[in-house]
Amino acid sequence: MVSRDPKIVLLLLVVIVPVVAYGAPLFTDSGGGQSLLDGPDDIAKEYFNARFSGDVDRANELLHNQSESYPLYTGYSTSAENSSIERVEQVSVREIVEWQINTSEQRGPLPPEEMDDAVNRQESQFEELVSQTDSDQYQLLLVSVNASGEVSTGPVVMLETDGEWFVYQ
Repeated sequence: MVSRDPKIVLLLLVVIVPVVAYGAPLFTDSGGGQSLLDGPDDIAKEYFNARFSGDVDRANELLHNQSESYPLYTGYSTSAENSSIERVEQVSVREIVEWQINTSEQRGPLPPEEMDDAVNRQESQFEELVSQTDSDQYQLLLVSVNASGEVSTGPVVMLETDGEWFVYQ
């Protein structure tokens, strides 16, 4: 007989099924590891929250070790008490190129063939980055941060290495 007790069903869905399906629990302790549920957007949020709170050690754990910013130093001023993440959105290379054009002081939209060339160049650069850093893949994000009431948005490159996501830039 199958139990219909909600507590047992929840236990099965949260603990038993993930262990059987993945060979390990989906959740980790708060000791700094990543879980199978931590996608690039989750890691980016955690990274920025660590920087905002001044937790340089945690920010360094989430920053790719080949990033130009790595490592952040303990004396590095990262605390931003009045800062918060407004939005994190996974985007394509094309969307990043369009965002760059829209935020620059260029003449306006590129003709389709120039846009395609720009996208192809960016894709090649990201693929080269993956190769140079011995990573598995990249994901692009647009992150909006509210700092004391002023919202700014910028691209963030995430790299997956050995099954874990890291902030690259």
